Amino acid sequence: MARPPEHTNAQQKFRKQNCRCAICGTTKDTETHHLIDYSFGGSANPENFITLCHKHHVAAHRGEITIIVEQK
Repeated sequence: MARPPEHTNAQQKFRKQNCRCAICGTTKDTETHHLIDYSFGGSANPENFITLCHKHHVAAHRGEITIIVEQK
């Protein structure tokens, strides 16, 4: 599903501000991961994003890792 430019821009902005993988801490090859996927109605709000390195991003999509978000 193609994302509108505003959504992609929000992802890029988030990654620039949060450039460290939340799992391993690397700053190399980081990507923005949706906690609720865009195809399931996930928003472009920072609360719906987490930064992951490519390795952990792929693992998350394969279901090899689970990301648990603590409610504030």
